[in-house]
Amino acid sequence: MTMGQRLQYLSPWNPWQGFGWLYDVLQAYAFTDPAVWPHPHTGLYMPIRAQYSVNAPGPSASIPVATDAKVWDSTTQGFKTVATGATAKSSVTYTFTFGKWHDGEPFNMNDVLYEMALVFRRADTAGDVHAKDSDAAAFASVLLHDILRGFKVLGPNQLQVWYNYWNVDSTTIASQINPAFPSTPWPASELALQTVFTDHCRVSEVTAANEAKDALDLTKGGCLQNMTAAIPTYQAANHLPPGNVVDATEAAARWSELWAFRNTTGHFFASNGPMVLTKVDEVAVQTTM
Repeated sequence: MTMGQRLQYLSPWNPWQGFGWLYDVLQAYAFTDPAVWPHPHTGLYMPIRAQYSVNAPGPSASIPVATDAKVWDSTTQGFKTVATGATAKSSVTYTFTFGKWHDGEPFNMNDVLYEMALVFRRADTAGDVHAKDSDAAAFASVLLHDILRGFKVLGPNQLQVWYNYWNVDSTTIASQINPAFPSTPWPASELALQTVFTDHCRVSEVTAANEAKDALDLTKGGCLQNMTAAIPTYQAANHLPPGNVVDATEAAARWSELWAFRNTTGHFFASNGPMVLTKVDEVAVQTTM
């Protein structure tokens, strides 16, 4: 099927501050999956990759956070146990449907924990990504950073999260997880972020314009070239992300498959949606899925 549209490639294609142009984000909807999404008729958030159960008694409720729940510590770049006596206004238990990334590697809880950490790395003023780009987090990520009181892994595909947040619509409470549900595997994210740390690119196109740098794009342009140049070093070092959520064996397989995906498709946006992004042709202004 061939489809035509008015304009595309006007906004950067990255998972965090990208797809700002309508005709770009419509394409992203085809090859990425969120955890939950608004129902087209009711507007209530429905499961896409996450079933959920919400406990939210009321706006003034105080729910104790499990003593072994975790939060991210930007100072140590790792997870730590929540403070004694921590409370929240709601809790949600999610059961995820993971499957495989488009590069063939398993999508698992490690990816979610990585993305949870990355919310804080981008939104927290002490975060390493925030230090390079203070606009690296969109509003949904900033909100999650502000309201998250703890999380606990209950099983291979089950996560309980405590929010200091309440809404009359329980599905809106459940939707707060979306910024922590990744649309790229962690190696692609780490590789993309190294372009920020080396000052070639910025996550936000506003920051990029202000600093005369490239806006981060995993599919084309100078950032893609920089990622391609860096991946042999990352793969040779078997680079691990911060947070101690991934072991060396998993990392080796992840880097190998991501590199193979890049060699096949010409880009690093290995995602999780129903369509696979197989080619981005800037010259022909054509996307193939």
